[in-house]
Amino acid sequence: MAFKYAVFKGYAGEREPLPKKSNKFKEDGKALVSKVNSTDVQKAVDLAVKKIGGFKKIITPGSSVLLKPNFVFPQPNPCTTAPDFLQAVIKSCFDAGAGKVVVGERAAFRHSTREIADKLGLSAAIKKSGAELVFFDEGKWYSVNLNLPHVKSVTLPEEVWKHDVLISLPCLKTHHLARFTMSLKNTIGLIHPMEMPTLMFLGDLELKIAEINTAVWPDLIICDGRKCFITEGPSKGEIANPNLILASGDRVAIDAVGVRILKGYKAKNLLEWDDPFKYPQIKHAAELGVGVKSEKQIEIV
Repeated sequence: MAFKYAVFKGYAGEREPLPKKSNKFKEDGKALVSKVNSTDVQKAVDLAVKKIGGFKKIITPGSSVLLKPNFVFPQPNPCTTAPDFLQAVIKSCFDAGAGKVVVGERAAFRHSTREIADKLGLSAAIKKSGAELVFFDEGKWYSVNLNLPHVKSVTLPEEVWKHDVLISLPCLKTHHLARFTMSLKNTIGLIHPMEMPTLMFLGDLELKIAEINTAVWPDLIICDGRKCFITEGPSKGEIANPNLILASGDRVAIDAVGVRILKGYKAKNLLEWDDPFKYPQIKHAAELGVGVKSEKQIEIV
């Protein structure tokens, strides 16, 4: 631990892992995943979550909600979360009774999250919506032991322990190293930036992504699939327009559905298999109990 105290900005010690949460958006034992065509983003977000059970499944009056978007690089959607999508989710949370909504994020290694949020109009959009904005790279961090084959521990922002509800807000896109980036990959934005070089460039990236997802348990995932990268990614590539909003309480299920959507474009990318459960992110996450174990356990609504 002395190494982390010396090197990691904001490192404050160790904490117990966050408790595992069960998926509240299920029916007849299957994880629900909604797909809604979007012409009005507010209506699409509300309908996508309503179709799987509604925001009030997880938000009670006065709840404190943490939203985890994607502010990875200083490029607009689909690289990063779109301001109108973020505003729609914030409004939906307040409408469901949330007493407090906080948007928390950290950008890619060596980037300032604050500068990206300001440049892309995200800071202004969040303020206008009545939510708070927290930059993880400016706060305190705590180490959590995982003791898994590829990830022994991760360092998470203090903010993840402060709230009743965690909602993940990934974009839909391919990735030039991880094959795709959706809800499982969005969790990587919760680890300390100093852990990123080891994660990204020392092998077994997809297996590490799966294992890091055992450290946190989002209550809900809402994926903006109105635009997506179908080549390269996460910061550039050929753009397609599925015009969809997806929602689920299961990270494995929603990513499996997302892979099917990306595969439908027959583009030149790293999505070589038709079966989503052949991809190491999804396969290993399923093995670890992060989500469903096969497409037979998914119900698209």
